Amino acid sequence: MALSTCQDSSNSVHNNSPFAELNAFSVENCKFIEKHRHEKESAKHDLQIQIADTLLVSGLYWGLNTQSILEVEALEPKWCAQQVLDCQTESGAFAGSQGHDAHVLYTYSALQVLVLCGYPLSDVPLKEELIKWISALQNEDGSFSGDEFGSADSRFSYCALACLALLNELRSVNVPRAVSYILSCKSVDGGFGMQPCSEAHAGQTFCCIASLSICGALHHVLSDQSLSYWLFCSGGSGTLSNNSRGADGVSNPSCSRSRFQESKKLS
Repeated sequence: MALSTCQDSSNSVHNNSPFAELNAFSVENCKFIEKHRHEKESAKHDLQIQIADTLLVSGLYWGLNTQSILEVEALEPKWCAQQVLDCQTESGAFAGSQGHDAHVLYTYSALQVLVLCGYPLSDVPLKEELIKWISALQNEDGSFSGDEFGSADSRFSYCALACLALLNELRSVNVPRAVSYILSCKSVDGGFGMQPCSEAHAGQTFCCIASLSICGALHHVLSDQSLSYWLFCSGGSGTLSNNSRGADGVSNPSCSRSRFQESKKLS
């Protein structure tokens, strides 16, 4: 018997709740996913579905995580888990959707979906092959590639390490070398970038700090004042360069300078 994608969550969130509109939006997205998975033939001619096809696994994670935060039930967990398992490749890793190549980003999302659905990761099919696939992504310098064809990126280090941590298999890779590479991605302004000598970014900084946490190596940055300065001065804009611009978009060094002075007062 086919599992239903969507559940009636209209009573889960009160109509006057600030989350009511977001919940309704979530249900609409559930219907979109259901159309994608249950009407494959007609979906071939739907441009919107074709464009979003590779985002299935990521979309399921975002949807499940959102409904978990909002405490609603719009997506059926068993159905979601099965959709993810259907995206597993012969290598044991996961693709963004059926028929696509495996990637560590989608593999991480897939494992998170299974966890959110209550699926025991010890029962994941081809688990040993999956662990070998992830471990093989580590390069000599400790970095990780996204797949067997791609270049290294600190995001991929985080995804690979997080996957192995979820599978209780961190021992399968060279953790000290992974930590060394992550630390080499630290930029001169205090944040972390995609690779060594690249500009720091909030997303990359999160991935690098999370990687250090997974590896039990947070002590390398806990007393780092330059990192604290970067986090304060970036002001949620993602980078220091973005936050050093005025309302007219013109670079304004005084923006960063004033934030630096404020950070010194707080230290």
